[in-house]
Order: sequence, then structure tokens, then C-alpha cells
Amino acid sequence: MSQRILAWSRQAARRGWLGGLALVPGVGQEAAAAGVDLGPLLIVAVALLGPILLGLGIAFISWLISRGTPPAVVGPQPPKPTKPRETLPPGVHLPPPSSRPLVLALGTTVISFGIVLRGLAIPITDEISIPIILVLGLLIFAWGLFGWIRDDYRAADKH
Repeated sequence: MSQRILAWSRQAARRGWLGGLALVPGVGQEAAAAGVDLGPLLIVAVALLGPILLGLGIAFISWLISRGTPPAVVGPQPPKPTKPRETLPPGVHLPPPSSRPLVLALGTTVISFGIVLRGLAIPITDEISIPIILVLGLLIFAWGLFGWIRDDYRAADKH
């Protein structure tokens, strides 16, 4: 392998700027075998290059559209008159703000980690074990859910 790299670097040195490239270790790559499937490589290349080319195309079209826009159109808009605020009938109100949805999201996240990391468990018998993280996530989720329901009932009792 090293003899082939050395011979290749000598040939590249004769050809110009490629001579320095061959002296970098790990640059050489073996040729693909005849039976190698290049399908996955093509899929990865399309998956990486497709969104990049699409984004560049959209940026280019946006630039072309902006070139045709007269400068007077671009800029701040004159202020619009404000509409009067609507008054709601008596008894109609919004519930007070709550942090319970964030607690529910945290509980769902911990439940997901508990499902993935179910190996972290307290063994009770050979067949039964308690997944600690999953149970903790369920407790957080239940606390958020029942707290949110309780907050709604408390807000409704005031009216």
C-alpha cells in the first residue's frame, strides 16, 4: 500500500500542484470492488445535495424578483389606523396563564427517555423490574395534567 502511494506521489509531483496532496496521510482511497452497490451512496448524495441545491435555487429566484422591485416599494409602510378594542359580554373571559403545559412537555420528554433507556431499572424479580426514568416521567406528566385540570376548576369557581 505505501509503495503505491509513494509511486503515485512521484507521478503527481511531476504533474504540478497535486504533489503536495499525496503527502497528506490518508488521502488515498482503495478502488471499489466490482460487486459494490453504490445505491446507498447515491441516496446519501441526493439527500445532502438536494436540499442545498433547492435552497440555492430559491435564493437565486428571490434575488431575481428583488432586482425587479422598484426602490420606492421597499421601506417602511405608513402607520395604519388602530381598530377599537372589542368589549366582551359579561362572563366571557380567558383562563389565567399557566405553566402546566411546560410541565406536561417535560413529563413527555422524560417518558420518552424512559422508554429508550428502559435498561435503567430496579429489578424486583427475574422477570419484573421497575423502569425508574419511565416512572419518573409518568409522575411528572400526571402532576402537570392534574394540576392543569385543578387550575381550570379553580378559575371556573371564581365566576
